[in-house]
Amino acid sequence: MGMFDEVHYNEKIYQTKDLDCLMINYYVEGGRLLKSVGKTTIVAKKDRPYPKDKGVLGFAGSMKYTETSREDVHFHGILHIYDSERYLKLKFTDGILANVEDATISMKWNEPVKKTRKAKAKK
Repeated sequence: MGMFDEVHYNEKIYQTKDLDCLMINYYVEGGRLLKSVGKTTIVAKKDRPYPKDKGVLGFAGSMKYTETSREDVHFHGILHIYDSERYLKLKFTDGILANVEDATISMKWNEPVKKTRKAKAKK
């Protein structure tokens, strides 16, 4: 498990562990990989979801990120991105998206695996 980054590609949001793994947003736009740049601010206690909680819930919503721009990261290599339905390999050459490979395994994860052995008949 652990942390991951999000990649926005073709109007969908995917996850990846190939980049910084700091929960940063990346965007594939114009054939380039762009990184979200912004600032984080502290949210006043009274504006948080649980302002009266003195425990862990009191920290929920304590920081807010505001994107100010996006910068080209000049990525070179293969970027693996995935969501619950698809797994894609995005190949960047000298910072430009050169190829997209759909590497999704055709398997339905919510269905039980069929047994290959037949049960023995009871005597």
